[in-house]
Amino acid sequence: PVTAHGVDRTVKRLDALLQSAPGVDTGHRVHASWTGPLVDHLPVGPVSDLFLSAAFHDPGASAVRNVLSRMQPSRVRVAVQPGWTHVDAKALHRVLMDHAATTGADVSLLQDPESTGSKHARYRHGKLIEWVTLDGDRYAMTGSPNLSTVALLRRGGAGGNYELAVSGPMSESLF
Repeated sequence: PVTAHGVDRTVKRLDALLQSAPGVDTGHRVHASWTGPLVDHLPVGPVSDLFLSAAFHDPGASAVRNVLSRMQPSRVRVAVQPGWTHVDAKALHRVLMDHAATTGADVSLLQDPESTGSKHARYRHGKLIEWVTLDGDRYAMTGSPNLSTVALLRRGGAGGNYELAVSGPMSESLF
């Protein structure tokens, strides 16, 4: 009961806040996996550049393969943190090499420079799918979904995780 009262109070205060000022459309949208797969909110390519980073990848790199197939980037950069990123490195390498071989794309697997070699190494739990259109416009999807099948390719509750993501235009790279 205490929690329910607290949530209700918070919802009422947020509603009042939203009513107190006009909305500003920044072009950003919130996506929930329980309404459908989050990958459906990514553009169908081709795109110029694609930048990916997440703490967890599915074992066969299926989500990355699907995103590459959907977005058809001509340049791909995937960041990993050695020793921290949960990834099947061989599968991810194979997916990237397959994409390069079939499309001629420039692909790279990059080590996060702040994740190794120092007692001040940083773990990054953030998730990022960032792309640049052929016209040079930059967009990103961030939020809770990792680069995994259950986070991106399935509907929440139907074999997939319950995930939230925000997508929209970016003035500079988050990668």
